[in-house]
Amino acid sequence: MPEGITAEGLVNNIMETLSDSVSKHKKVSFFEEEKSNTVSSQFNRLFGREKPVHHLLGGGKLPRLVLPEEVFVNIGKIIGSEVNRGLSFLQDVACGGNIKQFVVVVASLWAAAIIGSWCNFLTVLYIGFVAAHTLPILYERYDDQVDAFVYNVLEQLQHNYRKLDSRVLSRIPTRNFRGKKAD
Repeated sequence: MPEGITAEGLVNNIMETLSDSVSKHKKVSFFEEEKSNTVSSQFNRLFGREKPVHHLLGGGKLPRLVLPEEVFVNIGKIIGSEVNRGLSFLQDVACGGNIKQFVVVVASLWAAAIIGSWCNFLTVLYIGFVAAHTLPILYERYDDQVDAFVYNVLEQLQHNYRKLDSRVLSRIPTRNFRGKKAD
């Protein structure tokens, strides 16, 4: 330090300068932009900012989110077509006369009802999510063993279906439920 300037004198000089500049200026809100040459504006310029952070981040105004209407229209069309396809499948099962398909649908709904009685819907969704992410990896690792197991199960199911068909299903009379087309 140069001679004559002490640390105590320097601190006193800074304090007087700050108190004089603060008392001369009118009181402004924290969020208002300061146009004067105060300590805070010098501090902002020191770090490369001309405005307070509040103004840099938008000044409290929320951005308006605009979503295109055609995205939602396309989503609605896709969902509608999938629902119609599912309803068409159920109509074909109920009225089509394909007894094998009908039995598969009834068995699937029965299995879903049994699983649904064991746990609630969110648990079923969670198990499905975990299975969808882990089963493909497990199949890649153990594909030979899984394929052999699935072929054995399918062979047993086909054998049992042939028995059921020969003893029970072949005795059920079938009729064509589809009506004649009107001219």
